[in-house]
Amino acid sequence: MLYRGLQSASFEDAREVIVPASARCAYLQPTTRKAIFCFPGGWLWNIGRGKQALAAWEALPANDKASIKTKRGIQATYQGLGDAFAKALEDAPSIAACEQANNINRPIAAADPKNTSAQYDLFISLVNEAQTYIDLGNPLLYPLRQDRKENAQRALALLRNSMAIVERLVALDPKKQLWVTNLAYERAMVGTLARAWEILLVALN
Repeated sequence: MLYRGLQSASFEDAREVIVPASARCAYLQPTTRKAIFCFPGGWLWNIGRGKQALAAWEALPANDKASIKTKRGIQATYQGLGDAFAKALEDAPSIAACEQANNINRPIAAADPKNTSAQYDLFISLVNEAQTYIDLGNPLLYPLRQDRKENAQRALALLRNSMAIVERLVALDPKKQLWVTNLAYERAMVGTLARAWEILLVALN
């Protein structure tokens, strides 16, 4: 996963998008369908831009907001906002934003299991939420946290759910390199995190 929150299929609809190597998060603008990319070093600014984008989505007529295309744009914005909060070490709003994206993606994916774009959206939003919980277990980022065990459990559960999704996608198209790469990444992450959890339990006991 090179870019947390950048791989959502929702960005396929954006026009004139250039992904610089240093990009970290992005938001979709509902009026132009263009992605706005944000860079390291200005996370509070990124959060502000994300909130502005959400406000623009919310200002759309009800019929527009009910469309699948708009919902996918909204969830992509929530994912970008969750990433910006995570980079600012604001874990609670980061998790809340990720959960908002998941709440949009789950029913869309469940309604059409053959819609690979919807499945991939859900895969990415689950991974992004898991990443926030993984960050919470990092003593360099959060040296005073006392809930590392709980956060590891939450991250593992989310990663296993996301891995099940990408396993189904790979089964549909074993030649899709992006999905194959994501599956390899997921398996490595789950294995690494499970082992780290075992070590943590020994230390706590």
